[in-house]
Amino acid sequence: MRFRSSRVAQAAAAGFLLSTSPLSAAGLDATTLMSRFALISLGDADVTGVNHIEGRAYVGGDMTATGFYANSDGSPDVAVGDVTGSLVVGNDIVGSVQSGGSGSIVVGGSITGANSSGLPTSEGVGADVPGGVPVTDMANLFTGLSSTLGGMAGTAGAAFSGDMNSWTFTSGAGDADGLAILNLSAVDANSILSSNGLMNFNVDAGVTLVINVETAPANVSAKVNTDAESVLFNFHAATSLVFGSQAFNTSLLAPLADFSSPSGGTRGSMVVGSLADMAGEIRSFSNSDSTFGGDLSSVSVSAVPLPAPALLLLAGLGALGVVRRRAA
Repeated sequence: MRFRSSRVAQAAAAGFLLSTSPLSAAGLDATTLMSRFALISLGDADVTGVNHIEGRAYVGGDMTATGFYANSDGSPDVAVGDVTGSLVVGNDIVGSVQSGGSGSIVVGGSITGANSSGLPTSEGVGADVPGGVPVTDMANLFTGLSSTLGGMAGTAGAAFSGDMNSWTFTSGAGDADGLAILNLSAVDANSILSSNGLMNFNVDAGVTLVINVETAPANVSAKVNTDAESVLFNFHAATSLVFGSQAFNTSLLAPLADFSSPSGGTRGSMVVGSLADMAGEIRSFSNSDSTFGGDLSSVSVSAVPLPAPALLLLAGLGALGVVRRRAA
């Protein structure tokens, strides 16, 4: 069996990104994509620890799987640039796909194992080409979004309180577009996310609360037991995230991070640089087939190439994923 790093990581290792059309031309909108996909991995994703994802899934690089299926919720296909599907993979599906999911499967490369899904499947569509999977545009979109949000000042009324047993986050009214920003210091992020405390949210109607975490603890143990659809944790500088066994029922954005969760589960939309060692379920919210319920349309993200540090981080993530799987 062969393993390859994602196309984004390959380009980064060479010191450049593949040529790309403007994000507007690619038809990519962050709010729409996050409200439709339960998993967005910009690089590789190892899903051998789970046999399915209830919602839709996008993987920019290789998806390593064993009898995997996505979209058991039965949600309709979603457009990602020029392609439309419920399981969209930019490179190869290294392994097999089984029945149980719904929608269409689109693969930039090929499926190396058996495909017994019975679903409409398109292989060999390519990546970063007309009619192919827009791998680089997706990476630019979400790294740009995360960086932009991470640089925004906190808004009036956004605050938190509590102790190691229970934390409460309040949004306030947000700005004129209903966007509330709360920036956690390294000390506060460590105190909140390293504890086993329950996180609760008081979010005003029509407000999207973004919680920026610049420095994340080595292990995230805090829990969110109730669906917080309009809340987004933005780990904009993290290169590694490890979640514990607690439920985390809100969306997260970590486009530079190698994410792993040996036993925990998430609801909402998970946007990560790469996915490894995922044993917990990745689900849509319990009351619908949707994921992220906030609105980020007021955030302007330019279609610019990734900066040099981001290139190096993505290259490292791809290489790390290969090393991990070979050592397994």
